[in-house]
Amino acid sequence: MIAREPSASDGVRVALDLIDFTERMLVQRLKREHPEETDDDIAARVDAWYAERPGAALGDAEGVPGSWPRSA
Repeated sequence: MIAREPSASDGVRVALDLIDFTERMLVQRLKREHPEETDDDIAARVDAWYAERPGAALGDAEGVPGSWPRSA
């Protein structure tokens, strides 16, 4: 079998798989910490985490935030 170089789509696939795994782990942790909450409550906590986590306010990038779409 001949090995091939990973493509850009392979990298994106791995990144999306990691995001999915991270969210599933977050849900499990929140369920352990808040066993009285419903699935909807946990989903709201996950949504809040995405909005408030470190880096979210700046779009997960270093530097000065810019406007989008950029004007020519």
